[in-house]
Amino acid sequence: MRVAASLAICCIGISGCGRPHAPSVRKFTLTTGGTVELAAVSHPGSKTSWNGGGKRLPSYINTNVTQMLEAFSGLPGATGSFWEKNRIITLRLHPATLGEPSVVWNASGGSGSSGVEPIRTGDPRSDYLASNLCNFKLGTQSANFDVGVADGKWKVVAKANISKGSITRTSGLSMIVSVSEKPNTRGQDHVCDVEIPTRMADRSEALSVVAYDQTEKPMRSAGSWGGPSMSHYFFMGSVNDVSRVEVRTRPYQWITFKDVRMNPN
Repeated sequence: MRVAASLAICCIGISGCGRPHAPSVRKFTLTTGGTVELAAVSHPGSKTSWNGGGKRLPSYINTNVTQMLEAFSGLPGATGSFWEKNRIITLRLHPATLGEPSVVWNASGGSGSSGVEPIRTGDPRSDYLASNLCNFKLGTQSANFDVGVADGKWKVVAKANISKGSITRTSGLSMIVSVSEKPNTRGQDHVCDVEIPTRMADRSEALSVVAYDQTEKPMRSAGSWGGPSMSHYFFMGSVNDVSRVEVRTRPYQWITFKDVRMNPN
């Protein structure tokens, strides 16, 4: 599903770059009832952020954005010339349901899934921020940007019972290929690796893999990695801790932001 509107967001070298700036719409309501709005366009080289219309942000900008700028400022090769062609877009999301929304970006130099961070850590009703690094042609004044957001309820499409690392019973699609254990460098002895086919990850749907421990509590994620044929989802703990694994999906709603300002006024 796609919603078009006129806005001001960061640059990405896709259609619409360099067109005159139009009145900006900075907040969208999804069909689920959740909302998505532009939080900031940022230039980490100068640690400067502004809103979609090119105006400087007030001093009370979320500390999350400031921390994000610090992280990107330290990227290898992120010199002054690098930031002449790159900006960071940050969106603020208020999901329709409790829990973290899913965000995917569609932009030259800025495609792929986005990390989503709660504004208030530990608060299940917190809004979230999603940031993405995007590039654009030198001299671009404004650009268009597409983003897909999924914030509705998850649908379980596959699940497997696990006993000592072996899959004992499955239901739904044959998506869960293996559950194994790997050495971990993040302060614990091991991480559990759940492997599923990459082809099952569709850009029309968000996909989530959840591993449950022996007490039926979700295990803490240790990240994920996607290859050309197989994707891996990691969880803190050993294979003996896992009782079952679920693969869940929910649809993305695509939104088009237009005429996003690349520089502050």
